[in-house]
Parts: sequence; C-alpha cells; structure tokens
Amino acid sequence: MDERLIVQIICDKEVGTAFYVASDLLLTAYHTVSSFKEDGNNIIKDIQDGELRFELVSNYIDFDISVLKVTGRSSKGYYRLQVHHNRIGEACVSFGYPDKLSNSGLRLKGEITQKIFDSPTDYRLSTKDVDDLYDYQGMSGAPVLIDNKVIGIIIEQAGNQLSIVSTKKLTEVLTDVEIDKDIRIDTIPVSIAKDMETARPNYSVYEALESALVTEKFNWILLYGSPGCGKTTIAAGFKPENEKLEILGRFFFKVPNDEMSRAVRCSEGFFVDWIESVYITKSGDDLEKLTFEEKRKRISGWFRDMNDNLINKGKCGVIIIDGLDELSTDKGNGVDDVLSLLPDNQSHIKFVLSCITEDILPASIISKLNIEGKIEVTPLNLALCESYIHDNSGDWKKPYSFIQAVANKTEGHPLYMNYLCRYIAESFDETTQAEKLDEWVENLPAIDGDIRSYYETVWKKANPQGCVFEALALLSQIRGSVVESQLIGMMRNPNPFEFKASTSEFRHLLKEKETNRYEIYHSSFRLFVTDKLASIIPYTNDQIAKYCEVNEGLTYSIENTLHHVVNGSDTEKGLTMCNQEWADNCALHNVSPDLIMHDIRECLSIAVDCGLAVEVIRLMLLAQRIENRCDSIMVDNVNAFVDLNILQGKPDVALKYIVRDNTLLVNLQNAMIYLRLMLELGYNEQAFNLSNSIDAVIRKTLMDSSGKGIDSYIFVAKGFLTVEGVLAGVEDPNDMIRYLNHTLSLLKADNDESSDKMIMSIQDIIIAYQLSNQVRAGRRINFERHLKEFNATWDERVVMLLIKVIALYEEKETGLHKIGYNEAFKDCLKQVEKVLLHNDFLFSGDNLELILKVLIDKSIRAEILKKLLASYNPTPETFVFRDINGVDIDVKSLLRFYQESLYKAYLDEALSLPSLNRKYNDDLSWEKYVEVLISRTAYMNGILYQKQAMGEDYSKLYTQIKEIFEYIDFSFERRIQWERSYLLPEELFPFLYEKLAEIYRDFFVDKIEDFMKHLKSRMPNQLCLYREGYCAALIRMISILGKKSNTRQQAMFLADETVKYILYAVQNRSERCSYLLQICREYAIMGEKTKTQSTYLEVLNSSMGPDWYKEAQLGLINEFRKTNISFDAAQVAHMAAIFEEASGEMTFQRYVQQEKNKFVATIAKASSLSDAIAYYKFETIPSSERIISNAEDWKVDMPIPGNGYDLGANHLIEANAICQLLRECKKVSPYIKYAISELFWENWDKMHNDHQYANLHSEIIAELGEKKSIEILAPRMADYIAHIYDTKKGDYLKDFDETVTSDSFWDSLNYLLEERGIEWKRSLKEDRRLEERETPKERLGSLPSSRALLDNMRKNIVSPLGSYWYSLSEFITPLINRSDFDKTKLFDIISGHYDINVRPSKQQFEKFIWMSGFHEEHNQDEQMIHFLIWFLVHPDRNISMRAEEALKWLCEYDHRVIKCLIKEIKQNVEIGLNTIVSAVLLEIALEKPSIVLEYIQSDDEQKALLNVRSFSVSRNLYEIALVLSERCGYNGLLEKMETIFPDTMTDRGDVLIDFEDMMFIEHKIDKLNNLQVTGRKEFAQPYLDAVHSLKNDGTITRLFKADAYIRRSFFLNGLFKGRYIRTMENVLNRVLYGKVDYERARRVYYAINN
Repeated sequence: MDERLIVQIICDKEVGTAFYVASDLLLTAYHTVSSFKEDGNNIIKDIQDGELRFELVSNYIDFDISVLKVTGRSSKGYYRLQVHHNRIGEACVSFGYPDKLSNSGLRLKGEITQKIFDSPTDYRLSTKDVDDLYDYQGMSGAPVLIDNKVIGIIIEQAGNQLSIVSTKKLTEVLTDVEIDKDIRIDTIPVSIAKDMETARPNYSVYEALESALVTEKFNWILLYGSPGCGKTTIAAGFKPENEKLEILGRFFFKVPNDEMSRAVRCSEGFFVDWIESVYITKSGDDLEKLTFEEKRKRISGWFRDMNDNLINKGKCGVIIIDGLDELSTDKGNGVDDVLSLLPDNQSHIKFVLSCITEDILPASIISKLNIEGKIEVTPLNLALCESYIHDNSGDWKKPYSFIQAVANKTEGHPLYMNYLCRYIAESFDETTQAEKLDEWVENLPAIDGDIRSYYETVWKKANPQGCVFEALALLSQIRGSVVESQLIGMMRNPNPFEFKASTSEFRHLLKEKETNRYEIYHSSFRLFVTDKLASIIPYTNDQIAKYCEVNEGLTYSIENTLHHVVNGSDTEKGLTMCNQEWADNCALHNVSPDLIMHDIRECLSIAVDCGLAVEVIRLMLLAQRIENRCDSIMVDNVNAFVDLNILQGKPDVALKYIVRDNTLLVNLQNAMIYLRLMLELGYNEQAFNLSNSIDAVIRKTLMDSSGKGIDSYIFVAKGFLTVEGVLAGVEDPNDMIRYLNHTLSLLKADNDESSDKMIMSIQDIIIAYQLSNQVRAGRRINFERHLKEFNATWDERVVMLLIKVIALYEEKETGLHKIGYNEAFKDCLKQVEKVLLHNDFLFSGDNLELILKVLIDKSIRAEILKKLLASYNPTPETFVFRDINGVDIDVKSLLRFYQESLYKAYLDEALSLPSLNRKYNDDLSWEKYVEVLISRTAYMNGILYQKQAMGEDYSKLYTQIKEIFEYIDFSFERRIQWERSYLLPEELFPFLYEKLAEIYRDFFVDKIEDFMKHLKSRMPNQLCLYREGYCAALIRMISILGKKSNTRQQAMFLADETVKYILYAVQNRSERCSYLLQICREYAIMGEKTKTQSTYLEVLNSSMGPDWYKEAQLGLINEFRKTNISFDAAQVAHMAAIFEEASGEMTFQRYVQQEKNKFVATIAKASSLSDAIAYYKFETIPSSERIISNAEDWKVDMPIPGNGYDLGANHLIEANAICQLLRECKKVSPYIKYAISELFWENWDKMHNDHQYANLHSEIIAELGEKKSIEILAPRMADYIAHIYDTKKGDYLKDFDETVTSDSFWDSLNYLLEERGIEWKRSLKEDRRLEERETPKERLGSLPSSRALLDNMRKNIVSPLGSYWYSLSEFITPLINRSDFDKTKLFDIISGHYDINVRPSKQQFEKFIWMSGFHEEHNQDEQMIHFLIWFLVHPDRNISMRAEEALKWLCEYDHRVIKCLIKEIKQNVEIGLNTIVSAVLLEIALEKPSIVLEYIQSDDEQKALLNVRSFSVSRNLYEIALVLSERCGYNGLLEKMETIFPDTMTDRGDVLIDFEDMMFIEHKIDKLNNLQVTGRKEFAQPYLDAVHSLKNDGTITRLFKADAYIRRSFFLNGLFKGRYIRTMENVLNRVLYGKVDYERARRVYYAINN
C-alpha cells in the first residue's frame, strides 16, 4: 500500500480522507465536501507536496461520492479502481485519517463481513482496529484495497464496523474515473494471449471440436497431440460459431513465462479457486469467503446451478482444461485429484481436456470418452504454413519454391515450423545459393507430428565424444542466459574450440540474442534434454554451483549459486544456504528483490516437498524479513537508493530502482533529473533505457487524456526528452523545431490568452533547458550574436530565457554530480549583468521573483540587485508558519518570510537589525521568539550578500551573527512547555540551523568552530528539540557543510554523531532506515566509502521489521505456550529480552504489551510458575533501582531525568496478564485462581478483558464441579457483580453467557443477581448456539503428520496472500504439535528471527539473569497464595483492598493461606508487607481462631515470629494471642508476647526532629509525640541513626524517586503508601519494638499505620 497516494482532506470544518485516482483527480465521500465553496478552505494535505487546493469536479450524491481536482501536484502516482466481486470474509486493507484533530494516518486491516441493501453503501468492513467508542468520521473517503487495487470506498462508521461502497456499484455511474474490469483467474493468461496474435488458426481442428460439442451423446471430449502441435493455441483461441455453445471458462496448467510458480498453478487449491471464479462470473452470486474444504463441498452445487441456468437459456456450457500433462510427473499423477472435482451428471455442461495422450487420464474419465469425442490436433494446412514462414523467417526475399518446400517439411507442426524459421533467419540470406537451400531442406527430418523426432535428429548429429551433451545439460539448468566464456568455464574440461564446433547445430534451438549469449528457447527442448540426461542433472547443478563458488564475484554467481545448490545432489545444503547471510549478500550486491524472493519461495517449495517442517518455519520467517526490506523500506526510500548507487558508480543498479518492468518508480520530474545526470556522467546505455521509460509514461498520459487539462509539465518533460535526444544525436534537430512550433500549438484554445502564455512559457523553458545543457558542457552562449542574427533586441522574454538557463544549470548542480561554475556559466552571468545594468525592463511579479532568487547570491553588481529589489519592494508579512490546521508547518509561508526579510535587508543602509529576545519562558510567546531568530538570520544573510556584492569588508558583522547563538539557549524542559507547539519547533529550528550553517560556510568559515561549539554544547540535549527535529537539523547541516572541502571536517563530525544517535535513539525501523540512508548519501558525496558501506550495513540490519503497524508481530513467541517445549534459564531470559527491546518506540506498543501479557502465561507453561510470577512483578513493580533505571536510562526526548518515554513501571496490562496466567495454571486450585481473579475482574479495559474473565470463570466452575460452584462461587460472583463490577461499562454477563457454563449454575447466579437488584436476561439457548464449524486450526490439527499439514498449506506457505509471519501464525500451532515435528530447533529459529529484526541488546539479557527456567514445581498453590499476598502492597488501593478480601474469603476453603501469611511475616521480602500481612492474619483469627492456632502453636513457629523485631507485627501477634487465649483457651503465645508488651510504662516525653529527617511522616511523629513514647535517647538516637544511614547510602533518595515514578506509572493522585513511606514506618517499628506498653499499643499502632 502506497500511503503517499492517500491524503487528508479539509473542507470548511469537515475533515476526511481522499485518494488519487488520476494524477490530478481524487475520490472522496461526498458528505466530506458537501459544504464546498469556491473561496472556502478547500485543501488536501499531500505527503510530498504539502497543502494543495482542490475544486469539485462531480458529485454522485446517491452514492455519497465526489470527484475532486487538484493543481500543483508534482507526483503522478495514483490508485486504479477495479471492479471486484467482494466476498464475505475476504481480507482487505485501508488507510485514512480518522482523527479530525490530528494528521496522523491509520492503517486498518479487516474483512468484509456483511452485504447491505437500500443504502448508498453495499458492504460492511469489520476490523479489530475500530472501536465503537471512538469517532472514525475522518476515515470517510478512504480507499479499501485488495492486492493494491481499490475495490471500495469507506463512507461512514457503523458501530465498530465501517460501511463501504464498492467500485462494482459505482461502475455504471462514475464517468470521471476509469475503472478496470475484474482481473479474474478464469481469463486467458497474458503470455498465451500474446502468442495468439501471431498464431495461425487451425480451422479443421476448430470445426472438429465444435462438431463434437454439439453432439449430445457425450459430455467429455479429449483434445490430444504431440508437444508443440498447437493444443494450447486451440484451447485459447476456440470460439464456437453455434450460438447454443457458451464457453464457461478456460484453465491452463502450463503458461509460458508464467509469473506464478508451477507448484501453485498446478495445485488443487488453485483449480478449486478457478471453479469458484467461473461460478461467480456466470451466476453473479455473492459468496462469503470459504475455506478450501468448504469450496470442495459446494462444487457440485455450483455446477448444478450453472447447468440449470444453461437449460433455461437453451444453451450448452463448455469448460476447457489445457496442459494436464503438467500434473503427471515422475513423482506422481495428480490428474485424477483434479478431474475428480468435476461432476459428470450435468446434462448441459461439457468438458474439453487437452493433453498429449489419454494415457495420463484416470480410468473413470477414459471410460466416458467416445471415439467421436477424441480429437487429434492435426497439422496446419500448407497455405497457413507458407504464410507464417514468409512472415517470420528473416527480412530477405526467399524463393517461393523454397518456402513451399520448408512448409512441406514442417508437416504443419507449429513449433517445428518456428524452429526452422529461426534457423533460416540465422543461417541464410539473399547471398545463399539455391543449391545450399535445397540441400538443407532435403536433409530436414520428417517428424510425423512429434517435435521430439526433430530433437532426436539433432541429438544424433552430436558428437558423443565431444562436449555437446555437457553443454546442453548445463544450458538446461542455467537460469536466464550466460555468456560463452561462462558456459565454457562451467564445463569439466573446458575447450573453447571444441565447444564452438560442437554446438553450432543447436544454435537455432537457443534464444535469439547476441551470438555471445546462450539460453534454450522452448521448454519442450529443455525438458527433452533433461529427460535424456536425467541421471546427471543433479550433478550438472553441482557443476554449475561449483563454478559459481569459485567465481563468487560474478553477477551470475551471486544471483544463482543458491538456485543450483538447492537443485543439486545435496538439497539440504541448499536449504541451509538460504539464510540471512545469503540474503544480505544479495542485497549488498543489488540482486533484484524479486529474484531473492523467488529463490526463497523455491526453497520453501522444496522444504514442503521434503516434509522439512522446521525448515519451512525458518524460511517463512526469512521471507517475512526480506519482504519487509524489499516492499517497505526500499520502496519508501527509492530516491535515496538511486542517489546512493549513482554516487557509488553503479548506474545499472540505480536504474533498477528507477524503472521496473518499464514502469517508473519515481515521479516524472525526478526521472528527468536522473536522466540528465546519467548523461553527464557518461552512463549512456542506462540513460537510453530510462528515456524509453520516461517516453512511455508521457505517451500513456497523452493517450489517456484529450490534451486539455493535462499537467503542463508533461509537455515540458516531452520537450526536455526531445532535447536530450537531439544532443545525444539520436533524434533529428528538426524534431525539436516541430515540437516547439507545431505540437505545442495543439494546446492552444480558441481566443484564450492564457493558453498562449502557457505555450510560450513551455517553449521558453525547453529552449532554456537545451541551452543550460550546453552551458554545463562548457559551451558559451552568445546571446548578443543570436539577437543580431534575428535582428532582435534584448527584451523581458530574452532576459528571462537567460535567467532560466542559469536557474536550470543550478538545478542540475546536485550533490550527485557537481560541475561548479564553469567559464560558460560565468559568461552567462556577465551577459545578465551587462544587460540589466544598461536597460530598464518591466518584469512581471513572478519573473522578478525568479530573477532575484537566481541572482541574489551571485557576484552581480549590487546596484543592479538594489534596482530590482526596489521594483520588487520586499515587504515581510506577519510571520505565519502554521498551516491552516494549526498543527503542521506552512513551508511556503516560512520560505517567503525568510526571503522577503533577506531582500529587505539587502536594501537597508542603516543596519536596522531585528532585536532578539528571550521570551521563550512565556508558554504563549515562543512563536515571537522564533520569529525574531529567523528574522535576524534572514536579515544578516541579506546584508552579507549585499556587502559581498559591493566588495566591502563584512567581518565586523560577525558579532551580530554570533549573538543569534547566544539567544538560542532555551532548555529542553522549557521547549516541551510551549503551548500549541506540536512538532512545529522541530521544523522551524532545522530550517534556522540550515540557514546559519550556510552563512558560516559561505561567509565566516574561519569562525566555524564557534558554530560547532554552540552545537556541541546543546547536542547532549538533542539541541533541546524532540528527536525528529534533532535528526532533521543535523542531517540538513551535514548536507550544507559537506558541500565544501573547508567545512567537510565539521560535516564528518556531525555525520558520525548523527549515526551514533540514530542507532541509539531511533527505534522505529522505517524512520531509522530513512535517516541512515540520508547519512549514507552524505558520506558518499564526501567520498567516505568505508563509512558509507558500514552505515548501509546498518540500513540492511534495520530494514527487516518489525513494522510499525498494529500487528502482533511478536506473537510467535507465545506459540510455545501451546506446545510441550520447555525453556531453560537462558532461553526464557532470551525471550524476555526480545520483548523488552521491542517494548519502546520500535513498533506499535499496545500490541507488544498484549503479547507481553500472554508471555507471562507462556513462562508459566514453558518455564516455571516461579519465573512467571517473578516476571510479572519485574514488569509491574520491580526494585526501586530498576524503576529508576527504566525511567532514566534511555535519554531520548528526555528534557529532565526521568521525564522520557518509559514511565518506570506498570509495563503490563495487569488485568489481562493475570487472566492469561490464571488460565494457564492448570495445576493450581480453582479456589486460589478465583480469588486472584477478583483483583482485576473489574478493570478499565473491559472491552478486551471481559471475555477472557468469562472463559476463566467458566473453566474454574468446570474444575470445581457444578454443586460446589453453585454453593460457593455463585454467591461470591453475584456479590462482586453487584458491588464492584461496573455493569454500565462492561459486558461480562453477556460474554459469560456465551461460555459452556451449565444452565443450573446460570439459574442460580441469575436468582442471586436478582436478589441483589441486578436484572439480567439470558439470550435464548438457540440464539447462543452458533452453527458449529470446524476452525482452520482444528482442521489442520486433525491431519496425521506435519508433512500432510505442509502439503495442505503449500499455497499459503510458498506464496501467502498476506505477510509470511501472519500466514505462519495461522498453522504453526497444529504444525509444531504433530508427533513427527522436530521441536529441538524451534527455539533457535524463532529466537533467531527476533534477534535479527528486534536485535535485543546485552543490557536486555542482563535484566533477566535471575530466571531459573523449567524445573519440577510441587508447591504451585502456595506460590500463588504468596503471589496474592504480594498484592497487599499494590500501589492501587482498590487492588490491595481486593487482595485483602480475597485472602479472607480464600481462607474459608484453603487453610494454607494462614501458613503462607505466617511465612510472609517471617520473611518480610517486600518492605512493610509483614505489617499488613499480620493485620490480615489478625482478622482471620477473629473469624477462625482454632485454625490459626493449628498453624501457630508450635514452639519453633512462635520462636521465629518473636524474632521479627517490629512493633506493628508484634502488636498484631499480641492481639492474635489474646484471641487464642479467650476463644481457644491457649495461652502459650500470650505468655511470650507479654514480655514484649508490659501493661504499663512511664511516659518518655516527646522529641524534636528536623523536618528533613521525617519528610512525609511528620504527622506520624507528631502523634507519637502526643503519646509520650518518643522521648529520651531510646527513640531519638536509634531513629536518627537509622534515617541517616538510609540517607547516606542513597536509599531515601532512591525510594523517594522510585515512588514518584510508581505514582506516575499507575496514574495515582497524591501520596500513596509506597516503599518510602513503608521504609520509614519500618524504622519506627524497629525503634519502638519492646518500648511501648499494652495500654498505648493500639494508639501507637494506628499512629504509625494510619
């Protein structure tokens, strides 16, 4: 999808989407432009051209469609509309601008879900990217694409779906735009249709075939004959004359020069798709998207419907199937599989089967063939043969007797005749004696209709002792063509002399190329050779591969080594060779992306054939990476790749990027620039090829239009092209004159002055183009002499012609080839200076503007420019840099302001400099601050130009330049506070720095280090700009400074620093590659080959994804959850590191986060529950050190430490991650799982989580059993739904209703909900039970082996419709769970894939060295109870309170909760947790004292608890002891606790502590002071010692900072009880331990713990 062809449209207050359907036409939704006014705000935002105005062309209100026209667009690309039979369930994509307030686009992927009627729209599009809570109104007018063709337009949002109008519906009404017919697989392939143009019709066979078809005796007809006899021509060209016969479809299993692989074309799936296409075409029915099996089942019904329709019309249908021989190979006969799909009981449908012999047909078909229905393709008659030979055997006059004799020898065999014509054309001419011709004809063999007979004759002539057989074996395997020396070099014992003599008789069987190149012409001869030499063919490929390996630098070797190895005797070696290193080497050597992908697909096909499932996965992932590189990065940055290759002296490679299949991949203007560049550099052959492609584009544009309304640049480009042809000597100079005087006059409209001006303007620019080329070649242009010749004088038009010559000269002076100002150019300047000095002209405003733009920086006398400027009267308007939407930069306005300010300064004699200011501290006045910086810079630029022109000293002006830098001193923190700034400063400051760099380079190069000092001082803070602006500023300055040798050192420094920064800071792959390619270009211009190469390698390394769009590209990692594969410690850490690396700005974060949520469960399954819990904690609330590191380490766009992209914590969507984990914990008690589920069942993202929790609860109910679930869970769930779950924002009950939960449980829950005031009506049972259909994964899972699955999925493996990773994700689960699948290499393949495109750093691996990997776990229940206890200190108070309630409830059914609580008190793993745990244990003791006693009464347990020296813990234990004493009569614990809490103590008074020693706990100290427990040294000294210790080692600072990041990460307001507060409470608890009497214990406890 080329998103550059899709634009945001603004019409008054409406915002929508439009897309180009012609170079200057757009299509959009009518309601988006319904308020259109001629003088209104009517703009589109073109990615390449910025804002363009549009006007209405046509409205089609009934269909809500409008056609618009734009002017000023430079690009010519557009989308084709195509009639397409939309299918329910068919996948499609779209791109548009949904948000009215943003110019950010959104790519949608979805499927067609519904046909609608009685509406302008006719289909609904469903996509997971559309949320019905969000307004997608801006998507109106967006194109809907399948295979990059527009098949519909989005009109409006309908809930979480989008309504579209199809192109099919628009066909009859949309007259302004061409709509292509549906490209169906049931049409005749292009290459066959082309052959039909020169073929001679075999009327006798046509008549026999029609005669058989009208016979009612039989429905099966055989068309047979030898190879090359014309069967395919008959199949394609037969048109019945009988009106009762109707061709339903033609299918070809063999297609010459087929773009589709043989494996796909000959597959059963493709044939079924063709049958479906035939049915849709003939019936017009709307079919939903069907699986292969569903299609198979429906075939008989489709034929029945077509048969009934034919009966009603009184017709008989004909299905023609050609090339069945392709299905019969040494590996098996697939003819039966295909033909068995066709029914034989339809009275009005007949089948024509075309093949060499009936022997390959199944017996069931042969039995249905009647002798009259077997039609042999007989030879062409002699007259047709003579006609063909006359036209195709060379342009020399042949005796007709000779033609007749040859015709007789051909026996009417088309291929034989073709060979003989080629031989005649190559071997004979007018000088050949008649005797030699007669002798040659006489010796021709009779083939009796079989071309193999001719091959056999030629074969027998070969010298068995010579090298001919070896040469033919090599040619049969060579891909494409090779030069003679290469072919000889591939031979075992090369002998050039023997080779020439041995192969002369075979030359006419090779393709017609220059005599030095070799390639077999017809596949039948290739097959003949392969058949003859079958036993040595694998070794022949080995032979070629060996040659390629020895000559690895040859283009043929680089492109073909893999192909020959994989087709040689060691296939697995070839598959292994197809890897990332091979693909990168191909890319480095500029191998065609299409060829690279072809070889990967070939290897995939072989891997499927061999049943190598692991290799299939590896190769599909390789294909995914390379496809991303070729189809995304290379396409999006095509100009950069062209520039780079031209700079490196690789014109052939550059041309591959400019032109593919004779189609321009760059716009016409750039193509013309590249054409001139190639000619100047002497790349004439490449320039010639490029000119042909440019000419084709121009011709097509002119043919497709009437001439009126065409962009005038088309005529300019045509003139430029003619100029280049004349200068190159390939066109007549008179062609130029004719074009200027005659062709352009055709544009003239009647009585239209504007057309006259346009024609004159085009003529002038073409002449100027020719003259500028001559000037660049060093030829002086003497205008005075030419004017005298024509008896003319200088006037405005002549002056402007000279000005345009100078302007075009400079336009061609690109960094790719710099000539400099040669003497011819300087002479042009002198002529301009002279004529302007001595004449007064009245220039138009546009012309005057161009003159000033061209001359302002030239060595022209200042008085001339002042005179011109006075006439121009520069007046800088108000500084307007915002686009009309207020968000984007208005580039034209910015440039105009700068230029006008510069011109005004040039006239200024008083040096009236704009005053600088530092008003950037005011959030609203930053715009004025930037204005004066740009104004001052422009002003100084103008004054410097003036001083330079006058030859005056300008060194004293440097102070005013340097002052500008002194005022560029705002901080990054201040920049982010500028209101309504968006990314505008990131456009303005790069512009400013670019202009300053030019001033230093051109005027103050001796002071350049001042400039660099300023940059270096601000570069650590990204010049105090966001990343986009920083990169843009650096790259612009590199380009400016790199152009001159005396500033190249500074440019190199900036380039080196920019590369380092990009690799560190720019994670988005598309953005990174674009920046790096720009640096590559600058390195190449500066001649830095090594740095160019190393940076280009970084481009390749970053070019393979992951893509930015909303795709779960990391989902393959979680496939391990669905297998029995285990991770060791290194492996689980490896996968975690990959997720960690991808979690930033690399790709769409939400999708990475969703996969990380699932990864928690994957760890539990493949590694261990302990690792899963630890990972959850690490990602949610890690250590304080890690939180700070997360927030502060990656310093990109970080104005102050910690204020960057990473908030520090809360990296999972906890509600989802917990649910995923619980569903994976198969061995954990259902009570425990339910208790934990209550933590996040109520959550902020119910739309994505409700169905997960519904399924989790259904699974828990099934585990627990119906009876216990009704008794225990139903009341609990009803209470939760009634009191905690927000039913207004979620659909949990609806989702739960769709689970398989029993009706009895539902009835009980319904009753309990009604009791609690919740009304819920269940859907009817029959509504809930959808038709049970086997899912594709279930179907694949039922296949017996991985090999069977690979065979079944061949098409989706080798050539998937979507991306390779998505296709793989569709079947990887059933594949890796086949019993014969080798799982040992799976981890290395999947991790290796992500190591290549995500590239996790060493630091990411080090984060997870604590993981333990898979090991036996026998305490999973207790692990999960401890996990639940951990949530007692969750930052979100709602969660911690739910954890407390869940623990108390769980204790009713699992007494191990008490055991775990006691253990947590003793361990105190998380600071302060033991206090909260002891409080929960106290509450449980109040309810269940006897159970608590059971776990706490042992002496060892009590001794361990007494060792916990914490006042709050001891107080709670004392209270528990009292409960046990009172309720159970047990006094053992109480007696021990009384030693810690005496009944009374004397008051100790209070204490005065500095505020900084009690920050945020001063209220606690105050309360303790009031309780008289803090006085004396018993409290103060230990307290201060503890606090100062925490201060001195940085703990307090660290905790305080980490808690701030926690608060931010969890979006908490105000203070919360984080680690800092809990640490300070812990200090109080330790200091007061054993120092408080029981009388005050309760009040002290609440003073500390609130």
